[in-house]
Amino acid sequence: MLDERGQDIGSEQMAELVGDAGNTARNFGASRLSFCIGGPYGHGRKMRERANLSIKSSSLVLNHQITLLVLMEQLYR
Repeated sequence: MLDERGQDIGSEQMAELVGDAGNTARNFGASRLSFCIGGPYGHGRKMRERANLSIKSSSLVLNHQITLLVLMEQLYR
């Protein structure tokens, strides 16, 4: 879950998280990794409770399209 109150991580840590998730998925038969970008008021309580991890995409407030662009850039790296 991408959220303004999430963990502040760098590109290398993001790569490790995605790599670890891929390894875990292969080991346990999971088929996908999902990223959730909140609406203008963030995520609801149920989403926060369900998320495995909350990541801060930026210290700045970004709109949905820019957040998606930043996420795609980090996944590309």
